[in-house]
Amino acid sequence: MHGIHYNLIKTVGLSFYKKKVFAGLCLMFLVLGFSGCTSVKSSSSKYRMDFGPVYSREVAPDCNTRVTAFGPFVERQATTNGMTFSSFRPFYSITKDSTQNRKLQEYVWPLGIIKSFQNEVYWHILLACFGHDFDESHSGSRYRTVLFPFIFAGRDINKENYFAIFPFGGKIHEFLGQDRITFLLFPLFFSTAINGVETTAILWPFFSRTKGKDVSRFRIFPFYMKSKRGDRLEATSVMWPFWTSTKHNSDGDQGCGYVLFPFFGHAHFTNQETWMFLPPLFRFTDSRKDGKSGNFPWPFIQYSAANPEKFYVWPVWGYKKFPGVESSFFLWPIIHQEKVERPDVQINRFSVIPFVFYESTATISKMECLNDIPVDYKPVTDRYFHLWPLGSYCRSGENSRFRTLDMWPAKQAGGIERNWAPFWTLYSHLRSGQNSEDELLWGLYHRVNKGENNRRWSIFPLFSWETSTDKGGSKEWNLFMGFFGYKREDLLKTYRMLYFFKFRTNKEELAP
Repeated sequence: MHGIHYNLIKTVGLSFYKKKVFAGLCLMFLVLGFSGCTSVKSSSSKYRMDFGPVYSREVAPDCNTRVTAFGPFVERQATTNGMTFSSFRPFYSITKDSTQNRKLQEYVWPLGIIKSFQNEVYWHILLACFGHDFDESHSGSRYRTVLFPFIFAGRDINKENYFAIFPFGGKIHEFLGQDRITFLLFPLFFSTAINGVETTAILWPFFSRTKGKDVSRFRIFPFYMKSKRGDRLEATSVMWPFWTSTKHNSDGDQGCGYVLFPFFGHAHFTNQETWMFLPPLFRFTDSRKDGKSGNFPWPFIQYSAANPEKFYVWPVWGYKKFPGVESSFFLWPIIHQEKVERPDVQINRFSVIPFVFYESTATISKMECLNDIPVDYKPVTDRYFHLWPLGSYCRSGENSRFRTLDMWPAKQAGGIERNWAPFWTLYSHLRSGQNSEDELLWGLYHRVNKGENNRRWSIFPLFSWETSTDKGGSKEWNLFMGFFGYKREDLLKTYRMLYFFKFRTNKEELAP
């Protein structure tokens, strides 16, 4: 890590979360340690352990291994592609991708987050304190640490250090789209620089001047402002916003315009002419390229012939179409519909805020009709439906999931899924190919089907039942977690009594 400011802010901030969740992490690691290695190779029944909401170890229908404990609080997953996930909800969760050397740690999401990729680390606390280390393996690399809006410290891409305490003074580099920001007793003195264009302000925003290659501006706000971009553009305002004017002198775009607010405005350029009355309420534009458009008045009636094609009767109904994007609304902002078309995919969305959200994704491929005319074939590959707060359904390829309740009013968010969704998921149904799983109240009721040959279900701690047709077939049931039980493997039958005593049919045997 870099510098005293970076170490101080990051250490103090993160230590609060680490102390708060330390006891929980110890509990989580004890539980996960007891569960043993969660290698995906352990897909046999010997790997499985089911104590309902208290503790469960399972291979899910998508072949990922999963360990849960204490209802929704503790969970660990390991996927077939090398990713792992561990959590002690809602205090801490960690997601690792060993194939890409990527790691995500979340503390009471969204209050604290640490992301790392290769040697690059980003973190934030309470959305106001954040930092970015571009190469933590190198002590002299680029970094930034911010306690917004008061403290700014870091080293820029040119290895130059900077530090600022707002509003007293200092320098800030690579922030808010600027290469450099300098201030002293803000707003007494303030300056910015980007791509060779420098702006200096005294008593911002009242007095400012901008200079740079082909750019100049002067402002005494709100009395007078003038801006020039070479010989191509000149804009002037007097007693803003009452009088503004502009002149264009670039190739293919020449002309001038003015607005006398709030009474009248007019602009005439090479390819279009605009008239305004009581701006911005009434506007009419005639464009050689995009046709006619206007507001009658804004925002209630809006019309445009092209780029975009639009007609609004706001807030009752509206329609807008860009190349590749088509959308409409009814009773804005409650009902909204959108269609996005790209070269290889089509996405359709429909929402009734906050109750209904639907999205489908279809791949686009060419196929031949009987008359040899190519047409688009659009099979739906992904689908998502949410009826808030009752439940949601999502499908991606052969994998699908239904759950209830679903309290998050928008589409799935990664932080919500990892840290909060299990608390309100009372029932879930998962399917992957021919495998499926049902779970009620975090494992109180559990049912698993693996293909056509393996089925089992349980009601913790009352009863469990399992059957399989593999290797001669087997069947097993238990009352009260093995107080009474029966198991048949091929021709061998075993009876269990009082948890410890077993009797087999092929020979007399009493075994502890």
